[in-house]
Amino acid sequence: MNIYELLNSRSIAEYWEEIGYQPGSLETAWLIYNSKKLTFNRQCAYWQEIIDTMPDMTIGGRTGDPCGVSLHALLACYIKVCRNFAGWFSDGNGSIYTAADFYDEGAEAETLDAAFSSLEKVKFYALENTYSDVFIINKLPVDCGSEYVTARLWFNKSFEPVRPDKWSFGRFPCNEYEYDCFNLFEDMRFNFPVPFRKGDVVFNPDCVDIGLYVLSSPEADDTEDDSDKVFKCYYQGKDGRISATTIRDMTAFEYYRGEFCGKQRIMKALSNYEKGLIGTDLLLRAYHYILCREAQENELEVLSFVFEESTLDLAGINLHENDGLNLSHRQ
Repeated sequence: MNIYELLNSRSIAEYWEEIGYQPGSLETAWLIYNSKKLTFNRQCAYWQEIIDTMPDMTIGGRTGDPCGVSLHALLACYIKVCRNFAGWFSDGNGSIYTAADFYDEGAEAETLDAAFSSLEKVKFYALENTYSDVFIINKLPVDCGSEYVTARLWFNKSFEPVRPDKWSFGRFPCNEYEYDCFNLFEDMRFNFPVPFRKGDVVFNPDCVDIGLYVLSSPEADDTEDDSDKVFKCYYQGKDGRISATTIRDMTAFEYYRGEFCGKQRIMKALSNYEKGLIGTDLLLRAYHYILCREAQENELEVLSFVFEESTLDLAGINLHENDGLNLSHRQ
């Protein structure tokens, strides 16, 4: 397999190919699980390729065995359990189905207001009423008693299963070992090499709520575990203000190569500050200026919508003069 083609980030794929980075068996298995380019059937084929062609290794403590278990054995079990889950999911006996549009990893999927008695019936509704490339089908028991559980499976626009949702185990019958296999990749963290450096502006194409991030520095977190790194960074809210945060998984992020418009100009200033190209004083002044300027532009837009230009002129407001700043008094 060509692991570079499976990565969610083109920026990281190009970097790995440039430095010749080759992940190990466990890392490759997780990258397959994490890939948004693969359907579930293609994932299973690649996991089987790992079993057939890549070295085995021991994973400790993941199935209650302190001595650890074989990665190949876990992958074989995982493939079997997930296929059984997909088959059980399609059996609508005693269940109803609903569809939910999927926007990004950090946002709750919005369930659409309709329910169907079979997977085939919800299929046509989902394809017509969801907008994202990947959407979620929920399976709910009709007579759930006191235990209300929803099983969830992601589908693409070809209505091919992409992956079980991590909260979707539901009532699927299995033993404890199979349950551990089903959750094999949950909470795994890897210190993958990334091309991003201090001051770089990046974004996650799958996240619609937050636009751009400026990296401050990658640092080990409080666990002092070298395999668990976090990237310190800044992001911009919708009001233009800057907040600090950390990111654990950068495998979906891309370099931002576009223009900086409106409030985004603050991110350009912050990027150059982190790179040492401008000082703190200019950063703070730019931050204040850009926010004030954007507030002025927004106010002028509201005024021009509510009032006629001649009426604004009576109030001493000339829209054309406000397009720029008159600095002639400084001469």
